[in-house]
Amino acid sequence: MQRYFEYIFAEFPDVLTMYDAAEMTGLAISTIQRLIKNGMIRSMRVDRRPMIPKAYMLDFVTGSKFLGIKSNSRDFHRVLRGFSVWKTQKS
Repeated sequence: MQRYFEYIFAEFPDVLTMYDAAEMTGLAISTIQRLIKNGMIRSMRVDRRPMIPKAYMLDFVTGSKFLGIKSNSRDFHRVLRGFSVWKTQKS
């Protein structure tokens, strides 16, 4: 699963905004904010804004906490379904 996310995140910058993280995961910005606040997504502050190194995001999305998220977001489910398609194509 790590390789899948490295592949789909390749075009994103090495340090992400919350908006980048929302686009990458298909989760709402408010959900990303909550996950940062709760420490589920590690981040650092730059000019009072949370910034997320891509490596931290990869740690989050390949862990059980991401896969355990309950979301009605079609984009979130699209990201997860994409793994099955990608895995089949790589086989």
